[in-house]
Amino acid sequence: MSARLAQSKERSQVEQTDPLAVIFSLSATIVNLTSETITARNKMIAIFANLIQSASNLPTDVSALESSMSALESEIGQLESSSVPLEHWIWIFTSLVAVGVAVELWVILHEYRGDKATWASARSGELRSTGRPSITKLIVEVGSVLLITIGVTGELGIGIRIASINGVLRAKSSELRSKSDQLIALVTQQAGSANTSAKGAAEAASEATASADTLKKYLAQLATPRDIIISDRDGDHEERTVRFAEVKKYPGTVVVIQWIPEFEPQTYARHLAGALNDCGWRVELTTPQQSHIPYELMQEGVRVATLEESLFEPGDPSSAKPKHPFPSRSKAFAPATALVKLLDLDLGPPYGPEYFGVHWQPEWNDPRFSSFTKLGVVFPDAAVLVLVGSKPAEYAAPIHKKQKKQNAAP
Repeated sequence: MSARLAQSKERSQVEQTDPLAVIFSLSATIVNLTSETITARNKMIAIFANLIQSASNLPTDVSALESSMSALESEIGQLESSSVPLEHWIWIFTSLVAVGVAVELWVILHEYRGDKATWASARSGELRSTGRPSITKLIVEVGSVLLITIGVTGELGIGIRIASINGVLRAKSSELRSKSDQLIALVTQQAGSANTSAKGAAEAASEATASADTLKKYLAQLATPRDIIISDRDGDHEERTVRFAEVKKYPGTVVVIQWIPEFEPQTYARHLAGALNDCGWRVELTTPQQSHIPYELMQEGVRVATLEESLFEPGDPSSAKPKHPFPSRSKAFAPATALVKLLDLDLGPPYGPEYFGVHWQPEWNDPRFSSFTKLGVVFPDAAVLVLVGSKPAEYAAPIHKKQKKQNAAP
């Protein structure tokens, strides 16, 4: 019985979270109920019908709503208090059931012992009279059955009563919630106009400030030329030192640098040449006439290229067969990778685009897939080619991933 009571309370709590769903499900059949049909139905449906039929007549002024809500809260409190004594009766009736079951078990065991003694006597040949039936045993058996019957009946009655109280509580809670929503709507409506105006002004000011900040960042990035920082930039001294040390592991590496004929790329290329020269690399500056790489093939940003062995067997390009195993990387690949990681500190996010700021792109030693060697470009042994193009358009605008997240944050 206690389990049923717990389930009843749980259903009551679930239905209280969405009483309108219950009301709407019944509205199709009880909206037009007359007084005769209402009296023929149970109290729960009558309450729902009364709520639906009177919904349009609810008070709309604040003082009336507050008065009505106070009365409902008082009724709900009284209903909750009325269910407390019933909960104590549940324990009493449950105890009666338990005692009755225990007595019934005792009677069963007593009868078993008597039957066992009779069986033993019969087996030994000593037949004894069963004696006069025990009045005490009869009273005990009847009493145990009465205890169980009273307990079960009491639990059923208390359960029905509690279910009825819970139904009324749900109806009152639904009405109270409806009036509370109306009160909130009235108060919100009265303050809504002023609040909306203030909020709109604040949002407009915030958007204007954000736009001004974005424009400032754009102009600052646009006016700042690319450069390679030697010591520290925004607290990255330790990481920068590590990446410079990695580049210095490859002294004597030949690096060929070419730039497009603009002031900013030329300035960056000369600063890069000086930094690599300090790292022990052999720097060679070249022009399209010397390298045979036309300006038209130079992309935005910085491209680092190395001459790599083709991954495919010689033959027809349409039926290229991959080599197995794949050839190993060239000697220039490791220094080129270290150089890309170093340059990415200043050319990659958050100071430039994620890929076109600086990236490694191989030049395959295969006329079917090459871009430069078929034009007559000759890579010195284990050399690294650096092509400095114009500053990427995305570079100047603060729209890379890190800044996107910052701009999207509330």
